[in-house]
Amino acid sequence: MTIKDQEDTNKTSKLVIFAFTLSILYWIYLFLISQMLIIQDALGYKELGELIANKGWLEYFSAGPRREPFYPFLVSISLRFADTTPFSFETLQKFQQLLFLFATQILSYKLLKNLKVRPFFISLAILYIGFSPALINTYLCLFSEIAILPFMIATILLSSKVWKNIASYIEDTSSSTKKIILNSLMLGFLFLILTLTKGIFEITLFVLFIPFMIFAIKGIQKKKKRLCLSNILVILCLLATFFIPLNLYKYANKKYNGTFALTNRASFALFGNLRRRSEKITSKSLASAYAFVVGEAFCMKTIDPDSCRFWSYFASDHFAGQQRLKYLDLTTTETNKRFTALAKKELIKTPFNQILFASIETLKMFFFETPNNIGFVVYPRWLDKLYHTPKLIYSFTFLMAFMSFFSFIFSICYVWTKRKQLNFTSCNNNNTFTILSILLLMGPFIGLHSLFFVLPRYANPIIPLHVILISFCLNNILPRTKKD
Repeated sequence: MTIKDQEDTNKTSKLVIFAFTLSILYWIYLFLISQMLIIQDALGYKELGELIANKGWLEYFSAGPRREPFYPFLVSISLRFADTTPFSFETLQKFQQLLFLFATQILSYKLLKNLKVRPFFISLAILYIGFSPALINTYLCLFSEIAILPFMIATILLSSKVWKNIASYIEDTSSSTKKIILNSLMLGFLFLILTLTKGIFEITLFVLFIPFMIFAIKGIQKKKKRLCLSNILVILCLLATFFIPLNLYKYANKKYNGTFALTNRASFALFGNLRRRSEKITSKSLASAYAFVVGEAFCMKTIDPDSCRFWSYFASDHFAGQQRLKYLDLTTTETNKRFTALAKKELIKTPFNQILFASIETLKMFFFETPNNIGFVVYPRWLDKLYHTPKLIYSFTFLMAFMSFFSFIFSICYVWTKRKQLNFTSCNNNNTFTILSILLLMGPFIGLHSLFFVLPRYANPIIPLHVILISFCLNNILPRTKKD
């Protein structure tokens, strides 16, 4: 390494260290000043944590099915420590969640380095993760999205490593299958954590199977034994560490509360939303639906409160709640089946409405910096005032929505143009496989949420992935300097 290269490396290191240091100082300041408000859903998470901490898992299952268990388990840990230390539950929980956000930053840095993104954009990405209003709110409030953030990035890193392992196994005949098996087992375990935090990932894993299945079939067609074997191994390992533990959890629910399921909320919410979307479309209802994408407050200011309330979760819960009154004598399993059947009927009855409003709901996943994504936290007065300055916050909301949407489309186009590199023979295919892995995780996550009512915080798990795609996009679009 030349003296000039060493100087550039030192400058890069200082820039990255500065980004991390500034973020941590900001987090510590908010840790000491802010207050966690435990109301509504946050109170529900604390109650579940208390149930696990005080009465154990048997009671948790007996009165279920409950919410996904991973975050209540983390809450129960803080509650147990609060009983044996001088620190309050809120202090311990905030510290735990600070560590999760820091882990997200570290893993995002590693992923951006793997993508060979320029140091300047890496530093900006780290700073954004550290100062994003949506992510800061996730760190300081008692909601489960914070628990999933580092596992999202870790899943991408490990998925990329699995692709590398397959490539090495195919190109080098002396390479063993141990790395493929070990990393695939770990990947399945990460998906299990994701699913036990947000049940929607149970379906997402099937999308991840698609490329492995395609390559396994190609291996059979082209009589490439190692290509076929490696991809089949990955699928089997994913099944082993994901579906076996997940089904054991479902069997525990079946044994103690009679419902073979992870949670019991999906069918109720699905019917309520599909029923609402089947209403007659008017110019005003369409305008309010689009305005609601930016946030409920924005919709009420630009349209009118009555039109906007129809697109809140109150309306969908009202439709589903009316129907539930007819099923009071049924078991939870039978109720879920009835709601699922009704949801299918609504989908078939008004397909155009469903597609249109699902596409509108999808946009919410890009408007993650909406003011409606800030709440359940008492902030310092200056910061609270900043967050509630309409011109500033809405300008920022639209800017980030545009950048995240553009980078998502750019990434799809990037993978499509580089699709010939997805053959395990190109030495430059690492970026392509990594971006493909991100899209395979984000795409189904966004698409499946579009069937339901999307609260702003539901987009929080994929914010770091948005930031990574934006950095990758800028790195590829903006011209490089001589130094670069």
